[in-house]
Amino acid sequence: MAHEAITTAASAVGREARSSARRRWETERSSVDQREGDSGRKLIGNLYKFRCGL
Repeated sequence: MAHEAITTAASAVGREARSSARRRWETERSSVDQREGDSGRKLIGNLYKFRCGL
């Protein structure tokens, strides 16, 4: 029983971490998009995805 609760809590934390990482990535991508255009967005997007493990 305790194991299930721990597993559920851990997956909820993981989900929250992923969604906040995705929000950060979206914000960063849109600001880079305005500065760099399409190729800059692609580069930063790939780096960010890699770093956040998305």
